[in-house]
Amino acid sequence: MEGIWPHQAQKYLKEFMQKYPQYPIFYASSCAIAYSLGMPDYNGFYNTDVCVSNSCPMGQRILCKKFFVKHIVTEEMVQEMFRKLKIKDTNYKLDKNKKVLTLFQPLDYDKIINLTQSLKILVIAKEKDNGYGWGSSVTQRKPYYL
Repeated sequence: MEGIWPHQAQKYLKEFMQKYPQYPIFYASSCAIAYSLGMPDYNGFYNTDVCVSNSCPMGQRILCKKFFVKHIVTEEMVQEMFRKLKIKDTNYKLDKNKKVLTLFQPLDYDKIINLTQSLKILVIAKEKDNGYGWGSSVTQRKPYYL
């Protein structure tokens, strides 16, 4: 779920999704873009809270699932990305089954996004506060309700 929401907008969208389940409505921009391009989402959202919250057509869910099931990330791939991004001395855990990379030290927002996009899995890391704004659901930011 992205960004900043008025409480009433969220309530309205949930009611709309229930009343008209055939209309695609996405809380994450990357899901909407993936649907528009006819490709799976590459931000690791499949089967997460963000994925489940979307009113996503079955064909898109199948496309994302097929990609997610087949996509494998190795320790070597993680280490290569760490080298490219100059991430050093970082403790992490790679859950190959759930396709989740968890880092135990804070990381810059841009590096979290780069790891997510490059590895095409969910990356969980505390985000260093660089004062760049709200962030996004890619970095597990929860929506802010007004």
